[in-house]
Amino acid sequence: MKEVVKNSISLTVNGKSFEGFEGGSVTVCMDDAVNSFSLEYVADGKQPSSRGIYPGDECELSIDAGSGPESLVKGYVDSTDDEDSSTATLLRCSGRSKAA
Repeated sequence: MKEVVKNSISLTVNGKSFEGFEGGSVTVCMDDAVNSFSLEYVADGKQPSSRGIYPGDECELSIDAGSGPESLVKGYVDSTDDEDSSTATLLRCSGRSKAA
């Protein structure tokens, strides 16, 4: 079993876990239970490519704040984007909860 680093965010899509995010946001709305996320990271050869993530894929966004992983968003991927340069690839992914 893989050990989860405290204060880490992970996105699981199609059974693959994506971690090491460098930026993004998570919106949690208590009134109507519609949650959303937008994340980005730079691929360095250790991370799987976002080319395996497609709009419409089911996903789960979790955070570990020290007491074990807690699910924040269970839903769907809305969009992905890859931006290639000569030294790295910036990967972006956004989505929403099933209630949306």
